[in-house]
Amino acid sequence: MEFWLKLCRPDADVELAVKQIRSHFDDNDVMTDVLFYAHPEYEYQWIVREDFYTDFVLRLFRHKLLTSVHWEE
Repeated sequence: MEFWLKLCRPDADVELAVKQIRSHFDDNDVMTDVLFYAHPEYEYQWIVREDFYTDFVLRLFRHKLLTSVHWEE
């Protein structure tokens, strides 16, 4: 699963949240749970292993980077 976040302008709160989420996943022993990439122009990319998807989405909610989720079948 792949997630992208693009900011219109720098935002210190969002950057802090991104760092805290990354730190959470960096602290475990699984190297391939979530791959983090920072791109130019305030753009972030996360590639999330399927078995870590729920934890990752919950972290996004916890840090207020997501406000809702909708699945389509």
